[in-house]
Amino acid sequence: MAGREGTETFIQSVNATWKLSDAVELQSITTYQDTDYVRIEDFDVTPAPLADLDRQGADEVWSQEARLKYASDRFSGVLGFYFFDDEEAFTDEFTVPGAFVNPAIPASLFVTRVSDNTVARPIMPDSLTVISSSATPSICSSAYGTITRKLRTPPSPIPG
Repeated sequence: MAGREGTETFIQSVNATWKLSDAVELQSITTYQDTDYVRIEDFDVTPAPLADLDRQGADEVWSQEARLKYASDRFSGVLGFYFFDDEEAFTDEFTVPGAFVNPAIPASLFVTRVSDNTVARPIMPDSLTVISSSATPSICSSAYGTITRKLRTPPSPIPG
């Protein structure tokens, strides 16, 4: 069986800036991404379906950044906040012939529940398919700021 992969992604981003005064600016950057993918891999690299992985998944991400910028003759600075939220979920289905696991034991005798998110079950005679699924959320945030003071150059004591 030949392997195949496919990905479908939607990305949208908005970058907006508002000038609140001559010295102050507010900037907002928002991004959203939604990805669905499939990956079928042939681990034995033969025409026979001996060891195959079928992974299907989805990934949804959005982020928000806000920046308040200040600039004058003497000072400049940025105060900001960043937030990131990612939710990834996938299901793996891995199939191997039961004879690869143990030739003396038929695959139908294998345990049907391995853990809360993994199931082992026979799909065809004398084969074993392990199905594993996972959902992983990631949330990150940070606040930051910087202030810069511009030094004045003192007048030179020597004219000219």
